[in-house]
Amino acid sequence: MEEEGQAKPVNVSMSLTNPPNSVTVPAAVPTAEIKVINGKKSIMVKALFDTGAQKTFIWGDAARALQLPTKK
Repeated sequence: MEEEGQAKPVNVSMSLTNPPNSVTVPAAVPTAEIKVINGKKSIMVKALFDTGAQKTFIWGDAARALQLPTKK
């Protein structure tokens, strides 16, 4: 049984080869609910951890709530 506030694992599938000889393998996606802080403002968001990513992204709604600068 999961404890309250504990992140739930999400299962996704990925194809290792092209059809018709494809193999589907379950893959775990690490996620968590985290607090994002900017000065005195903070919000709780759901985060997805991509260990291979070279950049970090945040939803526009969250950036606006924290009054963060944005790029287009």
